[in-house]
Amino acid sequence: MKLFVAYRQNALFDQFVPGLLEGLPIVGTFTIPAGTEIKDHQTAFHDTLRELPEDVCFLTDGTCAVSNGFVKGSSHPYDRTVWLEQVFAGQVEKWCGEKTVADNLVWFAKQVAQKREISRVVVVRKNVHDHDFVGSEGYNGDRTGLPAWIGKQLEAGLGASFSIAETLMEAIALVGDDEKAMIVTDRHSGLKDVMRDIGDWYNTLSNWPHNSALLTLPFETTAAQLMERGDFGYSFDIAAMQEQIKAKVIRLLKK
Repeated sequence: MKLFVAYRQNALFDQFVPGLLEGLPIVGTFTIPAGTEIKDHQTAFHDTLRELPEDVCFLTDGTCAVSNGFVKGSSHPYDRTVWLEQVFAGQVEKWCGEKTVADNLVWFAKQVAQKREISRVVVVRKNVHDHDFVGSEGYNGDRTGLPAWIGKQLEAGLGASFSIAETLMEAIALVGDDEKAMIVTDRHSGLKDVMRDIGDWYNTLSNWPHNSALLTLPFETTAAQLMERGDFGYSFDIAAMQEQIKAKVIRLLKK
């Protein structure tokens, strides 16, 4: 069993992946800086992949998985891949997977807001369609309609009006100093740039430099931020996640 790890950096992965990898049979890693795309690192990534043993399996995110087909013996980019997103999402599913996606969306929003009243929600369109969300009966329409669907669920669940912004910076400008506003954004929408002058950018909830509340998608990223804030009743079971990875790799190697 050999694992090659590749992912684009974000607060969730930077916080928890190093501990997740301890004790696993890792033969190499490749990380892409937050805010960049795979195409910006394509040559170096493919050069690294070509040097890997033929029987390697991948522990990777969706950003890097699209290029795994360049490895010898891999006829399809996903045939020997364990998805990092699914490993973390599996933990969230244990907490609230029997509820609908809409219920989970509202639940996480309330966890973020604590006792703060939220009367206005702004959903950032950029990259919000990148991830699937834990829960049953999720959104099944055209992905372009996802921001409005998210806004409508929070409108109903929080009693708040909603609007859509194209970018995170536009959302910040829209809500201004409104303490009753919540911005909903994907973790790849430019958070690190907004938090550039703050050393601990992982702890987005505590260090968010605006009066508005911030809900970061997908749910596992919000969960990590809530854990960092210190008032969340759940935690990632790293040992269970490692066993999940090993079991998945064994199944892949039997194919």
